[in-house]
Amino acid sequence: MMTTTDKDILEQLERLRNPDSSVKRDAIEFLTGIRDERVIYPLIKALQDDDQGVQQAAIDALIAYKDEVTVYNVLPLLFNDRVAVRNMAQEILEKIGETGIDLLGEHIKVKDEDVKKMISDILGKLNRPEVIPLLLEMLKDPNLNVRSSAAEGLGRIGDSTVMESLINLLNDDEWVAFFAVVALGRIGNKRSIRPLTGLIKSGNIELQIASIEAIGQIGGDKAIESLLDSLDSLRPESLNAAIGSILRLTHGNIEKLIERYGNDRAFDYLAEAVNDIDIDESEVKRDFILAFSLITNPKSSVYILKLISDTDTDTDNAAIVQVTMDALTKLKDEELLIKSLQEENSARVLVSIRVLGMLKSGMAIQALKALFIDSDRDIQIEILHALSRIGGKDSTEFLVDMLSYGEGHVRSAAARGLGELTDTSSVESMLNRLEEEEYSDVVGEIVNALVKIEERHKDPSIIKGLTSNLSNSKSYVREAVLKAIGILGHLNSAELIKHMVSDENWRVRRACIETLSQLNAPGLLDVLITAGSDEKDEVRMLVAQLTGRYSKEKSIDILINLLTDRNDRIIYKAIEGLARLNAIKAIPYLIKLSQKGDLLIQKMSIWALGELSAREAEDTLKLAFNHKDEEIRDAAIDAYRKIRAVSNVII
Repeated sequence: MMTTTDKDILEQLERLRNPDSSVKRDAIEFLTGIRDERVIYPLIKALQDDDQGVQQAAIDALIAYKDEVTVYNVLPLLFNDRVAVRNMAQEILEKIGETGIDLLGEHIKVKDEDVKKMISDILGKLNRPEVIPLLLEMLKDPNLNVRSSAAEGLGRIGDSTVMESLINLLNDDEWVAFFAVVALGRIGNKRSIRPLTGLIKSGNIELQIASIEAIGQIGGDKAIESLLDSLDSLRPESLNAAIGSILRLTHGNIEKLIERYGNDRAFDYLAEAVNDIDIDESEVKRDFILAFSLITNPKSSVYILKLISDTDTDTDNAAIVQVTMDALTKLKDEELLIKSLQEENSARVLVSIRVLGMLKSGMAIQALKALFIDSDRDIQIEILHALSRIGGKDSTEFLVDMLSYGEGHVRSAAARGLGELTDTSSVESMLNRLEEEEYSDVVGEIVNALVKIEERHKDPSIIKGLTSNLSNSKSYVREAVLKAIGILGHLNSAELIKHMVSDENWRVRRACIETLSQLNAPGLLDVLITAGSDEKDEVRMLVAQLTGRYSKEKSIDILINLLTDRNDRIIYKAIEGLARLNAIKAIPYLIKLSQKGDLLIQKMSIWALGELSAREAEDTLKLAFNHKDEEIRDAAIDAYRKIRAVSNVII
């Protein structure tokens, strides 16, 4: 009697005879993975179906078996008259052939040369050490396609034990030699460098280039020396390949090339290679840029700019931009960089602006100012940054003018630049701009610039101007000025600042408290008492944070008042401050908090009682030993132990 499984299999095998391709595909998907020898032959037959979907489903199903039986049944398809069927068989065997290597080995000497070539391809793609003897045997095959395929497979496996056999192929037909060269490059053994170097002198340009690339792939000092020794004997096509390999191996450090051939020839080699080699890859581009930077040739900067300006996307590659800037800064070709400001390529313009700034090129100021007019915002900001690095009267005056420019980001950059210049001649203009500026970030940059100038020059007009803006109608100006006074430590402004604790804007009120704390101003605790009842959580939080730093009775009272705050985070901070101040006075309040309410507050209060060694809290803590919350229980036990330890009582 048939089991259900047998019945299902037979039903699906019957469906494989259905003329409808979708039915056959569904049947194959059902049969996939079922271990039953009755399934294999129908799947083999399905490979020859006219529908590609059925073919692919059969391929996937046969690959899923991955056993010697399947290999045995698929192998005969390599002899099929239809090329498509042979290709499908090869695809399957490349995936599952490792389960039937001996079966494949029986076919390495068949008469059909196309089949031998496929067998060689399959063995090579299995990438298994067991196939090495078979591929070595196929290196002796009279058919050059079989030999080249075997060489390619051995290179893919990468075992150095086959190196001598591959070297022997270097004297074979040029087609076979080519694959042997590639294989030796993949294996990467340095003993291959000498025979490969000899092949560089071959008249076949493809063999020359392949040998050069293989030596470059092997790498090391011997590879570099070999390529350098070969340069004089190379044709232009292979010469450029050799230069490219040298650059990759040295990462652009071509001192040996310059030492051997001199600056002029080294430059010519690089220049020719730039025009011939695909340099879209960032690493290749970087190597060329570094190489040109080492050559003292007037045109080195030209080629570096050419490399950076091949595509606008280079501006998004920070590493390439930085390498280019470093190279051009080293070469110091100011005239070329100024001329490059007129180019349309954004990468070239960007780099030129930055390098001129790094060179502090006074001769570039007028060109930069002229470029500013018609440039987009990002370039305008770069120009302002460059002018701030160059410095001088002209740069300062231009940056001052830009404080009133229509674009806020530009005004911000101008103020930042003036801060870098720290020229006192810009102070009055920046103070005046505070009265008009509509954006808080620009105000922040202006105030930061004024702080930098004051720190360097101690200009009394700055403090006077900042203090006058404490009554500015714009809250973000008042806030920025308060922070600046705190940074500068101007204690004389403290009395005026104290009155701002009732400012209409909470950010200003918070900045007022921060500044008074920075100044360590007398009467700060009175201000904190007032701010402790502020309507804004952010202000009260700051009060809680700051109060814990002052060991005064008033500090403890402020923090105790905050224990009833509506914001739990402020209560946490107040508890923390009371523990830090060793506020014994707070113990009754903490006992109360530890008994009910928010679990985190309870836990924090229990912790504080332990820190305060609160003997009067022992009974409360004992009750908490049985709390439903594990963290509360653990906190109570820890606190109790601390209290008893202080009393030298062992529990």
